[in-house]
Amino acid sequence: MALGVGVVLDLVIKSEDLEALESLEDWLRGDSDFRVTARRHPPHPGEMGAGTDALVVVGGTLTGLAPLLKAWLQRPRHSKVKLTLTTEAKTTVIDADRVRVDDLLTILAQLDSDG
Repeated sequence: MALGVGVVLDLVIKSEDLEALESLEDWLRGDSDFRVTARRHPPHPGEMGAGTDALVVVGGTLTGLAPLLKAWLQRPRHSKVKLTLTTEAKTTVIDADRVRVDDLLTILAQLDSDG
């Protein structure tokens, strides 16, 4: 099934920047259209507790996710973040340092399983 702009999302978001990933988790949880679950990993040596290694986002749509990501990425401390978004069919990378946030809907549409 194609994601299209009105079809419900089911995707995984990863980032090397774990602090940014946790910030995005909080940001997305502020929108009731999305159910966000953090996938946790056991503590690495020297860490006090489990960390987040990915977010699983269910619900909402591409048209709903795009403005949320745009607003989050425009925050100054997220300018160097790279997010990997994966659906059952495809993966796309959003490099905040290189992407024009106005193009997010087009970039997210690449997750459409039809191409």
